[in-house]
Amino acid sequence: MQSPLGEGFASAADRQRLQALLQRGSRSGLCSPETQTPTLTELVESIDDTLFQRIMHNQYHIIHHLLPEWHELVYNIRLR
Repeated sequence: MQSPLGEGFASAADRQRLQALLQRGSRSGLCSPETQTPTLTELVESIDDTLFQRIMHNQYHIIHHLLPEWHELVYNIRLR
């Protein structure tokens, strides 16, 4: 899954403004000084991954039925 920021719905100028907002918040002390503030791209990817995992593991999620059927791969590997 991809968020609108990653799919091109947000212009480069929009992404730059959002990144500037994150940096301004970090400089203002909204984040712990020991931790490095993630970039906008890292933040969006993390949110996308979390959302996908929740959809995949919750059979009652509203869009879970859109996922393909789960097929477990079984390898028949012979011993040497």
